[in-house]
Amino acid sequence: MRTFIAILALALTLSGSAAADSLGISCDGDLIGKGASKAEVLLHCGEPLIREEVGDIRQDTPEGRSKLRVEEWTYDVGEGSFLRILTFHGGTLVEIDIGERR
Repeated sequence: MRTFIAILALALTLSGSAAADSLGISCDGDLIGKGASKAEVLLHCGEPLIREEVGDIRQDTPEGRSKLRVEEWTYDVGEGSFLRILTFHGGTLVEIDIGERR
């Protein structure tokens, strides 16, 4: 029974993360999704609760190799809701995850 509960909890966690990633984040009635710029997110969602630089990644382009800054922005979307963690690569939103419940 414990194994079943653990598997169920893992499945719900993974499906919640996938749902957040595919749907985006709602800010003032606007849905912000992958591909949005940091400026768009700031315009619609305002300043994040936490803004953290987590490193750099290297990306190959036709012009050569470039380095992109990786940032994570955390938003509190309301009491009783889960935090939203937005990951940017070089200024472009690439991932939306669900954090802990507030």
